[in-house]
Amino acid sequence: MPKKIRWNLETALFLSLSFVLAILPGRLGLWTGATLGKLFFHLLKDRRQVAIDNIADSLPFLEKQPGWQPRSAYSIALETFENLGRCVVEACKLYHGRGQRMIDAVEFRGIEHYHDAMAKGKGVAFITA
Repeated sequence: MPKKIRWNLETALFLSLSFVLAILPGRLGLWTGATLGKLFFHLLKDRRQVAIDNIADSLPFLEKQPGWQPRSAYSIALETFENLGRCVVEACKLYHGRGQRMIDAVEFRGIEHYHDAMAKGKGVAFITA
Protein backbone atom coordinates (compact mmCIF):
# COMPACT_ATOMS: atom_id res chain seq x y z
CA MET A 1 0.00 0.00 0.00
CA PRO A 2 1.51 3.36 -0.97
CA LYS A 3 2.63 5.49 1.97
CA LYS A 4 0.27 8.38 1.25
CA ILE A 5 -2.81 6.16 1.19
CA ARG A 6 -1.74 4.43 4.40
CA TRP A 7 -1.08 7.79 6.07
CA ASN A 8 -4.51 9.08 5.01
CA LEU A 9 -6.22 5.94 6.32
CA GLU A 10 -4.36 6.14 9.65
CA THR A 11 -5.25 9.82 9.96
CA ALA A 12 -8.92 9.11 9.23
CA LEU A 13 -8.92 6.32 11.82
CA PHE A 14 -7.28 8.56 14.43
CA LEU A 15 -9.69 11.43 13.77
CA SER A 16 -12.69 9.11 13.90
CA LEU A 17 -11.67 7.42 17.15
CA SER A 18 -10.58 10.66 18.79
CA PHE A 19 -13.89 12.30 17.83
CA VAL A 20 -15.82 9.44 19.42
CA LEU A 21 -13.81 9.97 22.62
CA ALA A 22 -14.36 13.73 22.38
CA ILE A 23 -18.15 13.54 22.26
CA LEU A 24 -18.46 11.31 25.32
CA PRO A 25 -20.11 13.13 28.23
CA GLY A 26 -17.94 14.06 31.24
CA ARG A 27 -18.03 11.07 33.58
CA LEU A 28 -18.43 8.52 30.80
CA GLY A 29 -15.42 10.04 29.04
CA LEU A 30 -13.30 9.85 32.19
CA TRP A 31 -14.41 6.26 32.84
CA THR A 32 -13.62 5.32 29.23
CA GLY A 33 -10.20 6.93 29.49
CA ALA A 34 -9.42 5.09 32.73
CA THR A 35 -10.59 1.83 31.15
CA LEU A 36 -8.39 2.42 28.09
CA GLY A 37 -5.46 3.13 30.41
CA LYS A 38 -6.13 -0.14 32.26
CA LEU A 39 -6.32 -1.99 28.94
CA PHE A 40 -2.97 -0.60 27.79
CA PHE A 41 -1.47 -1.35 31.21
CA HIS A 42 -2.24 -5.02 30.64
CA LEU A 43 -1.39 -5.07 26.90
CA LEU A 44 1.91 -3.18 26.99
CA LYS A 45 3.96 -5.58 29.10
CA ASP A 46 7.33 -3.85 28.54
CA ARG A 47 6.02 -0.35 29.32
CA ARG A 48 4.18 -1.68 32.37
CA GLN A 49 7.35 -3.27 33.70
CA VAL A 50 9.39 -0.09 33.14
CA ALA A 51 6.79 1.90 35.08
CA ILE A 52 6.65 -0.60 37.95
CA ASP A 53 10.45 -0.80 38.18
CA ASN A 54 10.85 2.99 38.19
CA ILE A 55 8.19 3.42 40.86
CA ALA A 56 9.67 0.61 42.95
CA ASP A 57 13.05 2.38 42.80
CA SER A 58 11.45 5.58 44.11
CA LEU A 59 9.39 3.98 46.91
CA PRO A 60 12.10 4.37 49.60
CA PHE A 61 12.04 8.14 49.00
CA LEU A 62 8.24 8.32 48.77
CA GLU A 63 7.79 6.39 52.02
CA LYS A 64 9.66 9.13 53.89
CA GLN A 65 7.26 11.84 52.73
CA PRO A 66 4.68 13.22 55.17
CA GLY A 67 1.21 11.88 54.53
CA TRP A 68 2.46 8.98 52.41
CA GLN A 69 -0.01 6.12 52.32
CA PRO A 70 1.71 2.79 51.64
CA ARG A 71 0.87 1.33 48.23
CA SER A 72 2.56 -1.10 45.92
CA ALA A 73 4.51 -0.06 42.84
CA TYR A 74 2.05 -2.14 40.81
CA SER A 75 -1.01 -0.22 42.07
CA ILE A 76 0.67 3.17 41.55
CA ALA A 77 1.65 2.18 37.99
CA LEU A 78 -1.90 1.03 37.25
CA GLU A 79 -3.33 4.31 38.55
CA THR A 80 -0.79 6.20 36.43
CA PHE A 81 -1.90 4.38 33.26
CA GLU A 82 -5.55 5.05 34.14
CA ASN A 83 -4.80 8.74 34.59
CA LEU A 84 -2.94 8.83 31.28
CA GLY A 85 -6.02 7.34 29.61
CA ARG A 86 -8.20 10.07 31.13
CA CYS A 87 -5.71 12.68 29.88
CA VAL A 88 -5.96 11.23 26.36
CA VAL A 89 -9.74 11.65 26.42
CA GLU A 90 -9.36 15.24 27.66
CA ALA A 91 -6.81 15.96 24.91
CA CYS A 92 -9.26 14.59 22.32
CA LYS A 93 -11.98 16.89 23.68
CA LEU A 94 -9.66 19.89 23.38
CA TYR A 95 -8.49 18.86 19.90
CA HIS A 96 -12.04 18.64 18.60
CA GLY A 97 -13.14 21.89 20.27
CA ARG A 98 -15.27 20.23 22.93
CA GLY A 99 -13.21 21.09 26.00
CA GLN A 100 -14.64 24.48 26.91
CA ARG A 101 -15.57 23.29 30.42
CA MET A 102 -11.94 22.31 31.03
CA ILE A 103 -10.68 25.62 29.68
CA ASP A 104 -13.16 27.53 31.82
CA ALA A 105 -11.96 25.66 34.92
CA VAL A 106 -8.36 26.88 34.49
CA GLU A 107 -7.33 29.44 37.08
CA PHE A 108 -4.50 31.82 36.31
CA ARG A 109 -2.49 33.09 39.25
CA GLY A 110 0.11 35.80 38.87
CA ILE A 111 -0.98 36.80 35.36
CA GLU A 112 0.11 40.33 36.22
CA HIS A 113 3.74 39.12 36.18
CA TYR A 114 3.28 37.98 32.60
CA HIS A 115 1.78 41.33 31.61
CA ASP A 116 4.65 43.20 33.33
CA ALA A 117 7.25 41.09 31.54
CA MET A 118 5.57 41.55 28.16
CA ALA A 119 5.44 45.31 28.73
CA LYS A 120 9.26 45.29 28.99
CA GLY A 121 9.45 43.91 25.45
CA LYS A 122 11.58 40.92 26.40
CA GLY A 123 10.99 37.19 26.13
CA VAL A 124 8.89 35.29 28.64
CA ALA A 125 9.43 31.71 29.79
CA PHE A 126 6.62 29.70 31.38
CA ILE A 127 7.08 26.89 33.84
CA THR A 128 3.93 25.00 34.75
CA ALA A 129 2.92 21.84 36.51
